[in-house]
Amino acid sequence: MAKPITIEIVGDDKKFRATMNSVDEGVGSMTAGIGRAAAVVGGALAAAGIAEFGADALGMASDMTEAAGAAESIFAESFGQVEQALANSATAMGVNRAEALDLANGLGVLFQETTDAERATIALDLAARSADVGSMFNDDPQAVAEAFTSALNGSSETVRKYGIDTSDAAIKQYALENGIEGVGGQLSEAEKKMIRKHVVLLSLVGVGCLRPPNPTNSADAGGVNERTREG
Repeated sequence: MAKPITIEIVGDDKKFRATMNSVDEGVGSMTAGIGRAAAVVGGALAAAGIAEFGADALGMASDMTEAAGAAESIFAESFGQVEQALANSATAMGVNRAEALDLANGLGVLFQETTDAERATIALDLAARSADVGSMFNDDPQAVAEAFTSALNGSSETVRKYGIDTSDAAIKQYALENGIEGVGGQLSEAEKKMIRKHVVLLSLVGVGCLRPPNPTNSADAGGVNERTREG
């Protein structure tokens, strides 16, 4: 163990002690200053949410990676088209890119019997309409997309509040009016799903922001691809 070193001050030490006291006071003031600065900086960071920003950023990156992976699986060769379209329109839709991809994924996965290009067109169209309806009815786009999904799967109650009727009677009427007979007079589930999509879009025409879809236009993938908002 090191031995303590003793310094013996010979003579009048008043000046020395006064000097040391000044040093102590200076160190104390500096320490207090650092403490105050740290408190101020810490408060500013907390106010700006910096502490939470890193976690939020990582969470958003993780969400985007997961949504993009699902979209690549669902849309295959048309994934790039979907990703680019949503990158350009997500803000206008009122959602971030990961949320926009989630909307498209949930809708696109319902139409696996179509081509990649058709599936992408349908999903992008319905995702955009989810945002439109959400804005019109002051509802969350994700909630609207989920209501659309339920309607496309045969549950008509979820979209009634938006003025959309996808009941069996409405589906049969649409099929009759458009010469869709099915096989042996029976519509397949894929046909019913596509008709429900048409009915959803036709119902939204009444809002005044969409043109009617053309059910015979295969290039249109049975959807509404153009807005005609007034003003």
